[in-house]
Amino acid sequence: MNGPSRMNLRLVFLTGSILLSPSAKVGFAAALPDSYPLNRAASGPTPVDPSFSAWLALHAKKPSPLELPEDQFTAMLASQDQITTAFLKLARMNTPEINDDEDEAAELVGPPRNLAPNFKPPESRRQVVEGTFKILKASGDLAGSAADSHPLLPFLYLNLLKSPELDAGERAAISQRFNQSAAGTCASKQSLLVDLTSDKLTPLNDDDLRALLQRIDRYRSRGFKQLALKRVILNLPEPRRRTVGDSILAVAQSYPALVATTPWLSQLAESSGKTVDSHEPEASFNKARQLAGKKQCGKAKDLMLGGLHIAKGLSSLTDATNTGKVIDGCFRAQDTKLRAEFWQNITKAMSDTYGFDGWAEARLRLGFIDWSRNKFDEARKAFEDVAAKAATKYKKYEARAVYSLARIAENQGELERAAVLYEDYLSRFAKEENYDEAMMALGVNLAGRGEWQKVLEPLKGLINSQSGMPVDERSASSLSFALFWSGRAYLELGKLSEASEMWRRVASEYYSTYYGALGHYMLEKVTGQHLAMQPARLPRFRPEMLQEPFSSPDQQKIRRIEALMRIGLHHDAVCEMEEVDIADGKPEKLIVKALVTYAAGKWLDAVKIYDALPRSFRSSLPAGFERILYPQKFAEEVRAFAAKVGVDADFVFAIIRQESVFNPLARSPVGALGLMQIMPQTAQLEMRQVGSDYMGNDVKKAVLASLSAGNGLLTPDVNLQIGVHHVRSLLDKYLSPIYLLSAYNAGPAAAQRWITTLPTRDPLVFVERIPYKETRGYVKLVLRNYFYYKRLYNDAKQDLRHFDTVADALVASVRSDHAAAAAVEAEKPPKS
Repeated sequence: MNGPSRMNLRLVFLTGSILLSPSAKVGFAAALPDSYPLNRAASGPTPVDPSFSAWLALHAKKPSPLELPEDQFTAMLASQDQITTAFLKLARMNTPEINDDEDEAAELVGPPRNLAPNFKPPESRRQVVEGTFKILKASGDLAGSAADSHPLLPFLYLNLLKSPELDAGERAAISQRFNQSAAGTCASKQSLLVDLTSDKLTPLNDDDLRALLQRIDRYRSRGFKQLALKRVILNLPEPRRRTVGDSILAVAQSYPALVATTPWLSQLAESSGKTVDSHEPEASFNKARQLAGKKQCGKAKDLMLGGLHIAKGLSSLTDATNTGKVIDGCFRAQDTKLRAEFWQNITKAMSDTYGFDGWAEARLRLGFIDWSRNKFDEARKAFEDVAAKAATKYKKYEARAVYSLARIAENQGELERAAVLYEDYLSRFAKEENYDEAMMALGVNLAGRGEWQKVLEPLKGLINSQSGMPVDERSASSLSFALFWSGRAYLELGKLSEASEMWRRVASEYYSTYYGALGHYMLEKVTGQHLAMQPARLPRFRPEMLQEPFSSPDQQKIRRIEALMRIGLHHDAVCEMEEVDIADGKPEKLIVKALVTYAAGKWLDAVKIYDALPRSFRSSLPAGFERILYPQKFAEEVRAFAAKVGVDADFVFAIIRQESVFNPLARSPVGALGLMQIMPQTAQLEMRQVGSDYMGNDVKKAVLASLSAGNGLLTPDVNLQIGVHHVRSLLDKYLSPIYLLSAYNAGPAAAQRWITTLPTRDPLVFVERIPYKETRGYVKLVLRNYFYYKRLYNDAKQDLRHFDTVADALVASVRSDHAAAAAVEAEKPPKS
């Protein structure tokens, strides 16, 4: 057998079982994601660990109890303990204080509570307060003598302190207990923000103010610290700046944009020598990006130019370039010509500030814009200019220019010229950023020309060199590509067993990737069996795993987080999680944060954390954790709308996951809105195609009215109805999920241009040749999502119609091989 010997495989399994023994109190233990056989899939969706499923049922996103109708709230309290009940009753009665930065505060410490309509508490606040004191005295919590303090006590104390009915003695007792128990909790952050008003800061003496600043600095959440500092700076009486300004600056130094946008603090920093010039352009660039996001493109450009005029050295070049890309995205939404004009206008300023580096960044960007506008001669001229001027002295820019020239040549069907340029790049720029991409592009170039033996040569070397490295040091993008395309080459060369081995490896080692999905799919076609999803060597889930990686104080925070999630206060739970110590970056701690944010419905954050975990560690997680990458919401609505027009609902989930990660309020810098990130003008055009069989006249009128009002696309039902219909329209037009996704991401004009000009009929080669890197990645990721939504949430036997379309050529090859083998068998003489 290829790969590890049978003895080595047995040793790997034994080692894995030792590492993953559920009786070992070590939290999450890393397992080796070595290649191993894929078992046959059981019927039904991919299994989820029963204990993990039960944990999610208790802790996953649910309505806040503070917003429930009174009868539901009362029913919910019946299952809660006394401390939780008292806390929720008081929290429901208390009215939040509203500040100018309420949106920012809501993101960090929880939104204002919206009481249920017609809420009338069955008890007076005084009755609840008196009952709460009896509970605290009986339990010993008020005296601090309780053997095991309740995790929600800080929140109970906070809400007691908000009650005006407390007498002086009661308030003193509760304040003391709150200060003793609430340090570093979300409750203390909520309390602190309320105290940062002008009327409460003014009476404090200098020592008190310095103590307050030290208290702020002890929190772990950078976002919260910045918000608290902003409130101190805003509300501090002007005469106090002279006496405590240095103390404020000492804490604020970690937030250069905050310093730069506060004139008196910026002047103090400059006079004390505690700042650098790069802080000011950083603030300008940050503000410019914000304005671009609000479609104020001209103001954003002016602010960026202002930042360029005060920048010094190369330290802010990357920030400036990225800001320019955001602003050109803003202009792109208005008119593609304005993008080029924008870069032409700032090229001189970029050059004056950053020298050749600034000029090269702007010139390369202009080349990309000309390329996107089908102005190939101008694009080539831009890249050739950079390559010529960068030769020898500025190698990284020469490399980027050569790579871009190769991509343009390929885009124009000049495959041999492209191959020469890729080979030139690979021979001279081994350490540059696009080396792996150039290697992969050359492989696809050769594949598109049918030179399959040549495809194998560089891929074999890459596979061998990468496979000799530790698992987590391997390049997932290049190795997964090499494994899949080697399998494709072997298949075309008639070597089915070698192809199967490559696909087995990519499916088992690089699950949850585009190439892993393709490899898994092709392996099923080769074997004729539905195969189990990976990873497959898994431990049992134990709730204690969430606490075991942490110190005792943080374990108490984890208990508090779980208690908050069980009662539906997920925003408070995430706020609390921000104060748990994960600074060492240990994956067994990061997975806890990923799980908490996932359960709280903050799926984008959860996906980012989970996706960054070492692959060896991910292979050790209980069954079902991989669903963190593929959340699902609005399932009933998606399935209902998709069924009306015959669209695969899982394909819609795959698009939503990539567009907004199920955030109905998502907004893109170019103006796309909502779950499916639909442009307003696209929505208006699509509504013209909607028939009464899909959307009744009354519903259609209401949808059109909401679009005219400007908020319709931020409503889930409206967004989904239009988005699903748009997917159907694109599928009818292009007949291919690849072309559909290209148009969805880059626009119909770009998609049609590529369909016409890209020299291939092979869908997989087409994907690799999509000129826009963003669109190329988008198509791959949505197809990956589609495969995993199908397999994680459905029976393995469900059809994968869009994968069947994409891999049709490969499937035909497999069928042809099977038919040829069957014919050979049929011609053999019968055994005597």
